[in-house]
Amino acid sequence: MSDRDLFEVFNAPEGLHGGWLLLVRLLSGHVAWMTLLAVAATLVLGPVGLRRAMARLVHGAVLSALLAVVVSLLLRQPRPGDLALGHQYFHALLPSGFPSVQVTVLWALALGALTLRPAWPWLGALMLPLGLVVGWAQVYAGLQFPTDVLAAAPVAAVGVGIAHLLRRPLEVELTQPLLRWIDGLRRQRR
Repeated sequence: MSDRDLFEVFNAPEGLHGGWLLLVRLLSGHVAWMTLLAVAATLVLGPVGLRRAMARLVHGAVLSALLAVVVSLLLRQPRPGDLALGHQYFHALLPSGFPSVQVTVLWALALGALTLRPAWPWLGALMLPLGLVVGWAQVYAGLQFPTDVLAAAPVAAVGVGIAHLLRRPLEVELTQPLLRWIDGLRRQRR
């Protein structure tokens, strides 16, 4: 079965509206960024030990998202709407959907959680299927092909790998100054 055939199987029927359309919009466009925001909020508000781990997760997710955007711009692939396939319910920000940036972010968080010391398998176990649900919603809404979703996995792995290789400079140049600044703000509020 081809990518286009799979897209036709999973794409929403004509006339999608109401609560179902709202749920698909939330899943396809907002869940990944809300999840990353929640992790970043834990970086700011959480206890000291947890904040360092959250910073590493954010590093991996942000590097993976940037890598996904670069790949998307370099390997411009048409979206289903560009080929007059299926039904589209939303407009995408990037002209190319390959790979899915939102799914890349979720899977980068999952891979990061699984590779951190100590590993957080429960967080990884939550983020991996959430990435699949978000990817399904993007195909259902007509924004992406199934391969766009699947391509997020290797991009997330490379982004998390780069973040792991750069963990020392990221820690020294970004995380430590950010945590000192956050601690200073916390002391001022007391």
